[in-house]
Amino acid sequence: MKDYKFIAYADESGTHDPRGKSPGSREAVVGGCVASVQEWAAFCDAWQFLLDKYGAPYFHFKEWAAASAIVRRKRNTYPEFGKNPYRNWELKHLDDFLIELAKVAGSGDRVMFGGYVKTNAFNKEKITGSKLFTDDPYEFCLNEFFKEFIYKVNIQWPNFNDPVSFFFDQTDDPKWRQSILSVFYYYQKNDSRFAEIIFADKKKHLPLQAADMIAYRNRQVLGNVIDKNFPKRFPELDEALFKSTFKIFENNPAVVLHQLLQGPP
Repeated sequence: MKDYKFIAYADESGTHDPRGKSPGSREAVVGGCVASVQEWAAFCDAWQFLLDKYGAPYFHFKEWAAASAIVRRKRNTYPEFGKNPYRNWELKHLDDFLIELAKVAGSGDRVMFGGYVKTNAFNKEKITGSKLFTDDPYEFCLNEFFKEFIYKVNIQWPNFNDPVSFFFDQTDDPKWRQSILSVFYYYQKNDSRFAEIIFADKKKHLPLQAADMIAYRNRQVLGNVIDKNFPKRFPELDEALFKSTFKIFENNPAVVLHQLLQGPP
């Protein structure tokens, strides 16, 4: 590993069933953001301050969501919940924690980007014989993710040519790991900004916890849009987390048109 000046952190959500049939797998998302080493240092100080303030060992959106659902009486407790770091938290403590973290994740000079695939729709499209980037839905999602990195960086940081280290959350799934590597190397051949790829523990690398928030929330929003379940919106969270993205849209109306007209199955 070399000391590059820019680092991108990424995580995934919904990649546990390539058929798209298991709960939470209908849509798969890879999300993250890129910033300078100095920007990430400031982020880590602010993120760790909030973890300490709220008495949290780390942030993991899935565990937060489980605790939130139980305290809101939308879900029953379960045996593994005893290991959840937020199991004894009150609702206000949970919500304030999430919003304050989202404000940190959405602030600063960072470029947020992501890719998604509607997994079940992708598989149906594959059956029809349509020409796709790959016949694997997760490789397709990763392709959208890296393609979006190039697109967003070129808009927000024109003439950006620095090499970037990409950090992904470590995984025990060899197929998922190989998918990440395969698509990354595909882009690395044609873009010198794709310097290296590293797998790390999100409990020890704080920016990966922000990437976890970005990926998980993106999948929630995508699912709500598909289901037309708009009452489930959490505007305070989205306004804080996606602040930089909204700013890009305001300054570059063409980006909105691109998002509407382009996109995966």
